[in-house]
Amino acid sequence: MNELKFYPSNKADAIAYIYTQKQAEKGYSPEELVDIYNDAYDRIIKKMNQIPTGRPKTGF
Repeated sequence: MNELKFYPSNKADAIAYIYTQKQAEKGYSPEELVDIYNDAYDRIIKKMNQIPTGRPKTGF
């Protein structure tokens, strides 16, 4: 059995989750939401990696 974990576990998860929730309101299918979440998460991680490390961190 899979262990239940707190979600979201980090900033990228949280942002991707919120974005996906907004898209779900538009009537996308569960399969489409998987693709939307994965795409959003990948784009968020890519953008976060572009932020200079000296920048102050907020939240999480």
